Amino acid sequence: AGDCVLDVGTGTGAVPRAILRSFPGLKLSAADLSESMIETGRHECPAVDFVVAPAESLPFASGSFAAATTLSSLHFWTDPEKGLREMHRCLKAGWC
Repeated sequence: AGDCVLDVGTGTGAVPRAILRSFPGLKLSAADLSESMIETGRHECPAVDFVVAPAESLPFASGSFAAATTLSSLHFWTDPEKGLREMHRCLKAGWC
């Protein structure tokens, strides 16, 4: 209840859309470096909070999310290790 999920490297938001099909009431945020991909995601799925941001510098407070996902984007990240640390920072303490 009230838990949020973050998808990093979301592209147009395929992962958040799939999650919402199974969990329609869940709050989702999604980040991607591509402004055009984010704009498409916002148009296709307004229920998701889309933001333009690199994985290595996510604009969310520490402990904001119950879970974080990424799919087929790690190889695009400038610094994958730093991006994974950022995802971890955004997770609630004790949830990983």
